[in-house]
Amino acid sequence: MLKILNVQITKSLVVFTCISVLICVILFVFARSRFWASTGEYQHWTQSALYQNLHGFYLLDNHTIQSYHADPWIMVGVDTHVIGNRLAIHISNLNVASTSAQIFFMQEDEGFSELNSRRFVLTNGINIIELPLSQYTAFRLDLTEQPNIMMTVNEVNFLNYARIPVASLPFEFWVIFITLSLFSVIILHLILCKYDVFVKCIDYISENKYLFIYLLFCFFMYSLWAIVTPFNGAPDEHMRWDLVRYMIENGSLPRGDDPAIRDAIWGFNYSFFPFTTQIIGAVFYRVSSVFSPHPHVSLYLVRLPSILSSVGTVFFTFKIGKILFTEKTAWFLIILVSMWPQFALVSSYINNDAFGIFTISIILYAWILGIKNNWNTKSCIWLAIGVGLCLLSYYNAFTFILLSAPLWFWVVLANKKNHKHYKVFVKRIVIMLLIVLSIAGWFYIRNAYLYDGDFLGMRTQFMNIEAYAVDWLRPSNRDNFMNRGLSVFDMLRETPWIPFSYLSFIATFGYMNINPHASVYALYHVIIITGVIGLIVSIFKNLRKNVDNKYKIFFIASAISIPITIGLSIHYSFSAGFQPQGRYLLPMLLPLCILLVLGLDSIRKIIPSKYDLFTNVSIQFIQGLILLMNVFSWFSIFAFYHLP
Repeated sequence: MLKILNVQITKSLVVFTCISVLICVILFVFARSRFWASTGEYQHWTQSALYQNLHGFYLLDNHTIQSYHADPWIMVGVDTHVIGNRLAIHISNLNVASTSAQIFFMQEDEGFSELNSRRFVLTNGINIIELPLSQYTAFRLDLTEQPNIMMTVNEVNFLNYARIPVASLPFEFWVIFITLSLFSVIILHLILCKYDVFVKCIDYISENKYLFIYLLFCFFMYSLWAIVTPFNGAPDEHMRWDLVRYMIENGSLPRGDDPAIRDAIWGFNYSFFPFTTQIIGAVFYRVSSVFSPHPHVSLYLVRLPSILSSVGTVFFTFKIGKILFTEKTAWFLIILVSMWPQFALVSSYINNDAFGIFTISIILYAWILGIKNNWNTKSCIWLAIGVGLCLLSYYNAFTFILLSAPLWFWVVLANKKNHKHYKVFVKRIVIMLLIVLSIAGWFYIRNAYLYDGDFLGMRTQFMNIEAYAVDWLRPSNRDNFMNRGLSVFDMLRETPWIPFSYLSFIATFGYMNINPHASVYALYHVIIITGVIGLIVSIFKNLRKNVDNKYKIFFIASAISIPITIGLSIHYSFSAGFQPQGRYLLPMLLPLCILLVLGLDSIRKIIPSKYDLFTNVSIQFIQGLILLMNVFSWFSIFAFYHLP
């Protein structure tokens, strides 16, 4: 330990630290400027204007208001010439750390309703609420849902642009930001210097130091996404947050039919289905309360399971790529997957999508190990762990569980030597089932106990939606193509399901209302089209040099998973609710990227060797461009949408 405490600061650490500090200073100074501020139209309400129409609030002498029943609100009228999608509410003197709040918005010829509202957590400081971009006639500010809450409402702005008051970010934000940065620098330094005392502990890390440096970079990037994305700034986060809040307040797991957390619009909550990351997030929330009660810190830690899940996905992606391809090609795969914009988004908020993709990466890695090692004990255990965790993720990831069984039997039965040792494989099946049951069995047993044998929760959820959802969202009343007696092909032909799903699979942020720059789409169009062409060339020319022949079954199973995933999303839009959202297609991200990289690698290998320099430079340029596009997407959202 003395060696650690007395180690001299090396040149690499000095350079890295200086560059990090310089970048932070430049970003701070740049953000403090009003370079990104727009001169667009906006509407501003002062305190005196806001306090003219109070309902359910006492107005105290010191300009503070106090709620006296459970439904207080402030009504404000909007200039119909102003088109915007953000409300910035400046609150001070709040007598609690945070309180749940809701904004109702009215358009012309419409009234206030739950459908035209946004929920958020109200805290001291500037609160940003994302709305659909539109002209509005009035807002109702329900700034708390309980009595005896005191606050001062300083001002409210309705606008369609963002200023950059970095200095208004909470002190805890900078503490965590600096701590994470210093921790990353220290870990990086230890990896590069390889002190003797750490050699045994980080032998694997030392051999793969660039991988772990990249994993730290991914953790940092996904954390930045999580920090700048406001609460409920992405699909369904408020319903996921309700589960976390319930567990924190009650110290127990929620029921799907509990009216206390039943969504007023949809008529159910997400605890009918696995909510693993919310359970972990509730534990992290408890930990955060020990050192900081600030809601921004707590929200980040509740989102941390999604961040860690995606970092885990990146790790297994590299292990997959290293077996299937050369190390250079494996790096292209890891960058393509990790910097996919929509993947970065689901890594940043409370959901089960990121965790589902993580479990898929484990299953795919287990497939490769099983094919390589004839499903030995190690590969069977990895498969069981992946399947068990996948059963605790999203149902649209279950495709890979279903494909695992035929692939396992195919590999075992295809090897005639295994026929004599069938008892060994029977034992391995039993071991896998026991591992899966120990990981995921508790949730489905609990469901069966709570919902009269409905271990999946689907039947009970359907009954709750039918009983408690708003009229037009009840399954019997939904205006979907199946209820209209039309076909799937009618839906695909008459609606923009295909382009909307495709584009949002690449990148659509916020509540499907924030699109990145067209150059982001253009880059991925080129990668996808070129990869598909290369894949077709590889199939017809049978370029066996690309991959080992025994892994063909892996690529076939991966290819089969893609249309199944697309089919499940189509079926949901057809039979339940029309939602062409690319996040429902994200389970196919890993197999798709693997196949695209196989296609791109096939094109590279048919290019004459005299052009190797040009090819290598092009590959490096594309990798850099993918990284740049993700950073560009993040900064665009940071600068223009998620700050006041």
